[in-house]
Amino acid sequence: MRRGWRRWKRTTARQSLRAIDNSPVRRLPHLLLAQDHGGPIALNPTAQKKDLRPAEAWFRVTVEGEDDAPVDGVREVRAHFDGTRESLARRWVHAATSVLIEQSGF
Repeated sequence: MRRGWRRWKRTTARQSLRAIDNSPVRRLPHLLLAQDHGGPIALNPTAQKKDLRPAEAWFRVTVEGEDDAPVDGVREVRAHFDGTRESLARRWVHAATSVLIEQSGF
């Protein structure tokens, strides 16, 4: 991405979250994502620069938009995810309670 070379039009579109990887990215998929090359992600200072290892945990997220236009090349995109926190224990208790109620005939 060349800053100042081309001004991108800011748009707001509805997207849906399709997938989040289970494990963090071990190597950045593109050099332009590294801070040393104008990107937002800091590299691990103990690793060699060519390894492109992020300093923090970053997870790949797959988002599907309403527009069918293909995205050509690499560009910066900002996304905001709305959601609520949910305890795993609460989810498990809710599922177990639902099964008990269903089986008891209430």
